[in-house]
Amino acid sequence: MVLGSYLVQGSGRDGQFRLDLWLQDTHLAETLATVSKRGSERQLDDLVTRTGSDLRGKLGMGEITPRDAASLRASLPLNPESARLYSEGLSKMRVFDAKAARELLGKAATIDLQSALIRSALADAWSAQGYDERAKEESKKAVDLSAGLSREEHL
Repeated sequence: MVLGSYLVQGSGRDGQFRLDLWLQDTHLAETLATVSKRGSERQLDDLVTRTGSDLRGKLGMGEITPRDAASLRASLPLNPESARLYSEGLSKMRVFDAKAARELLGKAATIDLQSALIRSALADAWSAQGYDERAKEESKKAVDLSAGLSREEHL
């Protein structure tokens, strides 16, 4: 199981982030690896990439190929605010609060116009509320934006 936490120090674009990850074996209740990295908001993508790379290295896994890295980047929202709204929207969908999810995901979609995954989640929220035409429109937008995604995410 991968667990993690982050700490934001300061505010604005000069604020600093600290990202901590732990890999735990839940059967043995022991920590297998830990990684901690620091960086600014401007470096957030790089911070996450370096942290993941270090964790993969500690596990003896190979490097991610440039193609896989591009696919991963294409699946992520463009900025921290849209990522936060997307994450909160997904959380609302998991507890069957489609209305709140739709509002959060709609805000995320207005910030990040190029995210296929945000559009797909928004389509799910519309569908859960019975708005099939709106869901169909968002699904089409998601498909149109999905070219850079991995095969699994594209499907």
